[in-house]
Amino acid sequence: MPDDEAKNPDPLLNSADAAAYLGVTEAWVRRARCNKKLDCVKVGHHTRYRRSVLDAFIEANTDVAGSR
Repeated sequence: MPDDEAKNPDPLLNSADAAAYLGVTEAWVRRARCNKKLDCVKVGHHTRYRRSVLDAFIEANTDVAGSR
């Protein structure tokens, strides 16, 4: 995988890989996509997620202690 990362620093992940990356279920990823919480890329009939989009989602939803 490190060699693949050097070639493509922003890989497209399938639903299973995106779910594993976020630590959630595939069903959650699909619901988030349908609810417009996660942007996706359609490749034919396949749905893929850019890792940079997942990273941005994590940053946008990180709750900093004392910020509320």
